Amino acid sequence: HEGIMGDTSVTPMAPAVLPDVKAGSKQSDEYTQLLSCKTRRSARSFVRDPDVGRSIGWWSIAFICYFNVCGGPWGTELVISSAGPLPGLIGVGVFALLTGLPTILLTCELSCMYPDDGGYSVWVAEAFGEFWGFQLSYWSWISGTMDNALYPVMTFSLLESLFFQNGVGQIASWACKAVLVVIFSLPNLVMVNDLGTALSYAIILVMLPFVVLCTIGFTEGDLSRNLAWAPNGDYTKLINVLYWNLSGFDCISTSAGEIMDPARNIF
Repeated sequence: HEGIMGDTSVTPMAPAVLPDVKAGSKQSDEYTQLLSCKTRRSARSFVRDPDVGRSIGWWSIAFICYFNVCGGPWGTELVISSAGPLPGLIGVGVFALLTGLPTILLTCELSCMYPDDGGYSVWVAEAFGEFWGFQLSYWSWISGTMDNALYPVMTFSLLESLFFQNGVGQIASWACKAVLVVIFSLPNLVMVNDLGTALSYAIILVMLPFVVLCTIGFTEGDLSRNLAWAPNGDYTKLINVLYWNLSGFDCISTSAGEIMDPARNIF
């Protein structure tokens, strides 16, 4: 403990009562594996002082979760157009309760149990071994790389359709997309607490058009149209889009090692 913790002032605990098992038996092997698992968890919890270097509060957590889960109203068009406003609005509530809430509760509990930046990779490694923990980390990285590659292209396509209807040429197109990639990568170079502050400003930019359009819709639109639905709608697309828009809450676990008082702030 002195080598790991740097401090031997630990409150003594009562000696554990070991079960009476025979060496080499199946029960003995299972008990050895259990002790090994508990030892790994205890060693990990002592590696880092839980009160040192943690700077993220609940305000920053909220914005990090928001941009990991949906990132704004982008994509909600298909929620309404796939089967009509009524199924879309009902689907948002149902998916939030059936998929979003359980994931949130699971993330809260396991992030408190393993308050490390490894997040869900640590959970899988503890449950199934380091090999599967590595597999989850690697394929999550591949998925994130492929997914994030879409957003500079989508952003450029939107800007091009608004300001350059005749196109900007292939070279200029590649250059603009490269600039967007660099801009989106800059948050990785700042401190994690500054990232939370930056996202709090970014959410204003993202949500402002949405707020304006909602205000216009409620004041000038026909609210009875929200009860319309399409009997021959594409419900498969609706479910896929809802799942995509309401998944990703577990991503906050990868910042658990930077969160102050995870038991309170994550929940």
